[in-house]
Amino acid sequence: MKFHNETLNGKIAMVDNFMNKVLEKDLVQYVKNSNWAIKGLVVRLLQDNLTDNDSKQLADLLGDSHRKDHRTPEEMALNIALAWAVEDAIKDRLIKLGIKTENSGTDKTRGFGKYVANIPDLVSKTASGEKYTEVVMGYTGRERTSGVALRDNKYENLLEYNSMLVGIDLYNEKMFVVTDLKNKKVGEKAYNGGFGKMTRPLMLSDKDFFSYTDGFKKLAEALKK
Repeated sequence: MKFHNETLNGKIAMVDNFMNKVLEKDLVQYVKNSNWAIKGLVVRLLQDNLTDNDSKQLADLLGDSHRKDHRTPEEMALNIALAWAVEDAIKDRLIKLGIKTENSGTDKTRGFGKYVANIPDLVSKTASGEKYTEVVMGYTGRERTSGVALRDNKYENLLEYNSMLVGIDLYNEKMFVVTDLKNKKVGEKAYNGGFGKMTRPLMLSDKDFFSYTDGFKKLAEALKK
């Protein structure tokens, strides 16, 4: 079953570019070499080579969660898999920088399902204890002007874990790093039609954005404190 379109192919290309910039690795090959529970299925998603059984499996695993933002199960699964790749690339880059880091979110086994995302994506083991990092990503570059749309109770959850927030602006090849959420302006909750749920905007400034190299340096310094 073919489901790729220009938008999805553009997203795949941007994440592939990010993987090459950060890890010097190809996206598909990275997934093939991973320990993800369903890496074969993800490779077929990326290559637009799903079987009818794959599509049925995705529909069963994801239920009706994809309907909230008008996506098909295949589209939703591909977007999830691309987010996993970005999260794991950040984890691997931190490990290269000498910071022991693991996946900590509810989907850390990398299997599709119905998750409640209330734990930050990454946890780093540092001399001062465990430190959490939430990862977000965008394909349009709107975060600089419109802020980051934090879904449901994400903002409150991140405060509970004293989590940092790292975002990858794939469109502009930039990275934003927020080490203290309490010092950032956040708007009120409102219905976001793009996500099909309530979100609240976390506003950013130009000083929050860095090149990938400088962004990882800032993140590593904050984690080591």
